[in-house]
Amino acid sequence: MEHILLAGDYPNLTYLELFNFKQKIVCYFTDKSAFQHIFQHQITDLILHNNDENRVGTSLKIYNRNIYAHIIDVFQNLQHLTIIRSSSVDEYPPFSLSCLPSTTYFTSTLTTLCINVLSFDDCISLLDGRLKQLTTFNVQFYCIFKYTLIPINIGYIHNLKCFSLTSYNVFWDTNDLIASLLRRMTHLEKLTLYLRMGKSGRLDSNTSPYVDGTYLQNEILVLMSQLHTFNFYISTQTLIDYSCSRISSNNIQQTFKNIKYEQTACIIDYFGAVGTICHVDLLPFTFTHLEMITTHFPFILFNSVTHLSVYDFIPFEHEFFMQISQAFPLLKCFFTENWRM
Repeated sequence: MEHILLAGDYPNLTYLELFNFKQKIVCYFTDKSAFQHIFQHQITDLILHNNDENRVGTSLKIYNRNIYAHIIDVFQNLQHLTIIRSSSVDEYPPFSLSCLPSTTYFTSTLTTLCINVLSFDDCISLLDGRLKQLTTFNVQFYCIFKYTLIPINIGYIHNLKCFSLTSYNVFWDTNDLIASLLRRMTHLEKLTLYLRMGKSGRLDSNTSPYVDGTYLQNEILVLMSQLHTFNFYISTQTLIDYSCSRISSNNIQQTFKNIKYEQTACIIDYFGAVGTICHVDLLPFTFTHLEMITTHFPFILFNSVTHLSVYDFIPFEHEFFMQISQAFPLLKCFFTENWRM
């Protein structure tokens, strides 16, 4: 890259995409770099395929100060910033506002931001008005801190048109918190959700224990009059034994037909006193992760899934693994957990 950029002036260079990005490259993203003028004034679109692994050996605070802070400070004319992982297996260190110096600010010209953040609080903070021009926000978060709240100063987010929210971890009793944020996005045109929710308390007999079409419509979608594209995978895990009042997969799917999302799949697994897991998703399945399915998952071609975990109390048979090999042709990471009642 150094030899190429030093070979000419490139006055029309506005788009920069770096593959196998590592922290050693950040030495070029400083005010002493020979490419400072290009980075600071010309580059409007920056895409980094991060190849740094999120390991305990590297302090998250140090990584944010040494890497992300430099990127934000140097690229002052960005309209589009995307940081994605180079590998489909390893995650890169997440972005965290709390780890950055107080003098670090995103450019006000940013309209598209795609990034992995540490916590749901970071997601909320980035929508507090500091990025007023933001129209597309794709974010993956790793944790929700206890007592997280939506600040009063976050009103309706009118400019945001496309929003994607992803979490591969299970968070308990936080679905209302996420719904509260989504209800502020009244002008969304495209919404993507990949969420694993957990419910620990018992609900009344008239309320479904699972996030279904009725919940999504009444709590979120009813306020999004401009929404034309909605893609989702949502699993709900409970710690309550609902075996005596089982809800069928067909009943759950009917709640999506009522809101005009007919091409859905639903899997409900009852584990007795251990609890239940309900998976709902729009077909065709387009996500890379599928967690905690059991031996009776429907035979659907999951041609985007690279990460799969299987959980069951029934012993795994040879035929089951044959079915897995056919249904998941791109599988790279496969985790199994087999328990006995």
